[in-house]
Formats: sequence, structure tokens, C-alpha cells
Amino acid sequence: MQRAPRGLDIPQGTAGQEAAAMKCFSEFLALANMNEESIASIAKSLSIPDALPSQNVYSLLTAFSIFLQTKPSARGGRLAKATAVGYMSQVVNLLRERYPLYLSDTKRIAKIRDKMGSTIEERNLLAGVQTGEAPGCTLGDLRVLVQETAIKGVGSGYKSLHDAAVLTLMWHTFGRAIDTCFARKSQLSMAASGEVFLHLARIKTSVVQGISIYKAATHWEQCMLHGLGMLFVGASEPSSYVFPLVPHAAASDLPTYSQAEAILYWENLEEKADPENEPPTKRVRGRPNVSKYINDVNTMVCERQAQASAPLPPTLTAGLSSHSLRRGSASYANASPQLAIQWISTRGAWLLDSLTKAFAYVGTTTREDQSVGKVLAGYRDPHLPCVTPTIATLSELLPALEYAQLLSLRGQLFKNVSGFTDTTLNVDTLVLDAALASLLIHLDDVATAVQ
Repeated sequence: MQRAPRGLDIPQGTAGQEAAAMKCFSEFLALANMNEESIASIAKSLSIPDALPSQNVYSLLTAFSIFLQTKPSARGGRLAKATAVGYMSQVVNLLRERYPLYLSDTKRIAKIRDKMGSTIEERNLLAGVQTGEAPGCTLGDLRVLVQETAIKGVGSGYKSLHDAAVLTLMWHTFGRAIDTCFARKSQLSMAASGEVFLHLARIKTSVVQGISIYKAATHWEQCMLHGLGMLFVGASEPSSYVFPLVPHAAASDLPTYSQAEAILYWENLEEKADPENEPPTKRVRGRPNVSKYINDVNTMVCERQAQASAPLPPTLTAGLSSHSLRRGSASYANASPQLAIQWISTRGAWLLDSLTKAFAYVGTTTREDQSVGKVLAGYRDPHLPCVTPTIATLSELLPALEYAQLLSLRGQLFKNVSGFTDTTLNVDTLVLDAALASLLIHLDDVATAVQ
């Protein structure tokens, strides 16, 4: 079983996650002596007027949730809560595509998923299993990460600027790594209301939305426009991707290696001579993913910080991971009393099925996302207007010759992201103007940090 084609450029890692969930669901159906035709028969029985069969799509999900609770993992224990909940969401999306009339009760679905999650948590508590969660990345942590990566990691060339921009983007998009790191340049534009706009197609939900991006109020490390400026100036070759190194790191010449093989299944399903005495073998991933890419950047910075600060403790929070940026930026935004929770959850694309219907009535528009974007950029009052800087304002302040020289400088700085006949390789000129203006605004602060 697999989901219907969605017309999206789905990364290999996401496709592997979906395949894992579908493979697990197929195993459940086989164990229950069922197949796709069995589900179709259930749906057909529900179409009969006044029919109330005990076997319906919801009871199927309940049985699948029990299966996930008891499913062994390749690590010798049970599936982690996050893995089980993720697989349940994938299967719900699959069944909704095929039988939307019989899965319309979002509260009931949420109740099934929440009960499964609480059961797994209770099981872990009774078994004494430690489920350590990544600490939140504070604004101070973000500043250290970006400084260490962009300035002290300059020896690695373009990669240092690239990775610093990735970290800043994770802050502004609540760590939606898979969706945002694979963005194309054509998805960046200047909105009619004046802010930089990043169009995203959420891989898991297939929903197209936009992220509003503003210049930071104070700190250059928090400024996504400055990060984009560094990224575009340092580009060494043309690419249709905003972050060209991430797709390269997420690809592999090895055969397709599904998430299921890494998480769900034993290395060898054949019977072994003495399975009780053999610990389960931990599979090595055959393909790096975006989360690992970001984790490697965090680990590198943490190790460098630890060496530089010894014997004193490092200034960074210990144990930062790719999920830390998601947790930390969400907490940072939620601390603002002027932001509603549905605005934050929409920007982060959290699948809160129990609240989906309520949010649908309230609605989240570009204006609400603008408020979230301003808070993430460091502005205290998201309702006040925020002007996106642009070098176009200098046309009235500089002599014509000097302004022409500035435009020529812009062309030289951004020569690898503009001016191509293939428009997929170009960044919107208005976005480049805003990025260059942000570089100039923060120039003194960056120079101070370098010293």
C-alpha cells in the first residue's frame, strides 16, 4: 500500500519514512489476515444506510495502535512514542485519501492516537526506560552556533556560510528541516506587503503555505535575511536549491534504504541458531538525512566550544540536536503573549488533529504568520509595522554614479545566484536587494564579532 502521488518533490528521507509506515501497516494487515480488499469491504459495508458495523475504519485504527504498542524494534525494545505516532499519522493520511467519508471525526482519531501515546509513556515509565528529549535551543545558543559556524568555521569555505544559514532558517521555521532545506530558489519572493516570503509545500500534509521572513531587530545571528545574504554571496556554483549542500548530503549512491529497515525490522528475519543469546544488531543507516546533517553541525560546534572554554564549561546548552532548534524557537515564540497558539502551530505544521477543526474555524492568514515571523526576528510587538530593508531606498540618497556602482557590486556579489537564462537558478532580484541591505546594516556587528 502507498499514498497517492502528490506532485511534490519528495526527499528520499521522507519517502523512506512513508514507506516504513506503509510496510508496518501491511504487516499488521497480514497478521490480521486482511488486505486492501478487506478495507474496501469495510468501507462498502459502511455505505449501507443505517449500517453500524462494529468493524469500521476507526476500529481498524484502534487495532493498529495496539499493534504499534507491541511492535518490536531492531534495538531490542519497543517502538518509540514518536515513531509510533508518526506511523499512525501516515496511515491516517493514507486512509483519508481513500475513504474520506469514513474518517471525518478528527477528535476520535486524536483520541486513538493519544491513548496509544499515553500507553507507550506508561509502559516506558514502568520499565524505567529513559526517553531523553532534546533541550531547547535558546536565542543565546543560536547566536553562538551561528557565530562559531560562520566566523570560526571559515576554514571550511562556503560550507560554513551555508550551515550558518541553515541553522538560522531552522529557527525561523520551527525546525521543519525536510520541508525547508529542500526549497528551490523559485520559492523565494517578495510579498506584496513588503516582507520576504518563502513558499513551502509541506511534505507530510501536501499543504502549500508561506513563511514570512523579516530582518532581525538587533542580532545579526538571528537575521534570516543576513543569513541568506551570506549564503548567496558565498555561492560557488549555480544551483536551483536555496541550500545546495543539503540535497547533496541527503543523497547516496547506495540502493534505496527504507526507514523501516533501520528502525522496525531485525537485520535478519531468518531464524538464527540461538536468538535468545544474540542481542539485536543495530543497523547502520545507508543514507544520511537532513536531521543528521544538522546534528553534525551542532556536534562540531559543541566540541569546538568545549575545547576553547576548558576547563570552564562551554556557553552552549549541552546535548543540542536538530530538534532543539524546533523546541527552542517554538518556546521563544510562545513566550510572546500577543501570539495565539494556532498561529505558531500553523507555521510549524504540527499535526494537531484534535484541534484541526477548531483552527479551521478560526483560520490563520498571512497577517498572523507575519506576527510570528516578527517575534522570531526579535521584535517585541508583532503588531507594529516592520519595513524590510532594500538597497532601492539608496537610489534617492546616493548620486546616480554611486548607486550604479552599488548595483554593479550587487551583480558581482550575487553572480552565482542571478543573471542566468535558466530562471530556476536565479533568486528574485527584490530578495537579493533585501539580503544585500541586511548585510550592510549588520556589517559593523559582524566585524566586531570577527575581531
